[in-house]
Amino acid sequence: MTNHLINTTVTWLKYDGKIIGSDFLEDNKLQIIRKTKIPVKEYKKIYKEVGYKYNWIGRLKIKETELKEIIHSSLVDIYLMKKNNKIIGFLEMDYRTSKEIKIVHLGLIESYIGKGYGKKLLKFAIKRANELKIQPLILQTNSLDHPNALLFYQKNGFQVYSRRNAKVIMDNVYEK
Repeated sequence: MTNHLINTTVTWLKYDGKIIGSDFLEDNKLQIIRKTKIPVKEYKKIYKEVGYKYNWIGRLKIKETELKEIIHSSLVDIYLMKKNNKIIGFLEMDYRTSKEIKIVHLGLIESYIGKGYGKKLLKFAIKRANELKIQPLILQTNSLDHPNALLFYQKNGFQVYSRRNAKVIMDNVYEK
């Protein structure tokens, strides 16, 4: 199979508010754990599990040394969401620039989508951004992500500040 370009709409959103409540982890079988110096192989495994359906390929296309430099930075947080000690999702936040904090990746393994775990992970990200005292909290989504992604972020206080059409590579990296 060859790579080809597909059209997508990329949307950037930002959150300037404060966290509402702190009840995001009332489930005692649910944990969000910071993973410092995550091995690249482990990172790629969860990245693939969460993103394969949505054409997440960026982290799979860069050199391993470059990826390691990013994900091992002291200004990049990687969190694993676990339910009953099983990884069900992850969050990557980047604050290498003091002007903003980015949610680079936020996602769940497919069978956990639509059950409230994404909202808990997003609230956690908002709480973390507030702890760091960096605003705004920004993220981007595109029309290849889960069909409810954009609405989900908007319902949880994020506001669109930019949108553009783009072409992205549809790659077969998951078949390699």
